Amino acid sequence: MYMPTRYETRRGATLTLVASLRGKLRDRIAPMLAPGERVEEVFLAQVGPNPNVVFLSYFSLFFNHYRVIAVTDRAIVVCAATFWRPTFPTAVIERLSRSTQLGPLSGTLWSQVRLPGKRTWVHRRFHDDVLAADLARPRS
Repeated sequence: MYMPTRYETRRGATLTLVASLRGKLRDRIAPMLAPGERVEEVFLAQVGPNPNVVFLSYFSLFFNHYRVIAVTDRAIVVCAATFWRPTFPTAVIERLSRSTQLGPLSGTLWSQVRLPGKRTWVHRRFHDDVLAADLARPRS
């Protein structure tokens, strides 16, 4: 479980360091993985219409579904998340083969990744995670 790290400064004040988002996602998704499975990359995604449409109409938010995607040493695990807490995975939706290619990515803010089923979008913040997962995937 995530625990913030607390330090005491020279003047006696308490300083709390917050873990990174990816570290929190790794901790939150760990109970949903198989025993001994190791997370290599983890990132957030949205399923539904192109999230860039939000700039035109907030109505499109009602059609988005949130996902937490973990790339492990054995598989790609897609977990559901809720609208109110999109960084907290609630259930495993599917497990894909580790050899599944997620990219190539194109787009400046949101890019579509290749997952079976619905259109899945990844924010620019996580593009490096998707590319690292593709580079480390086994070739089949």
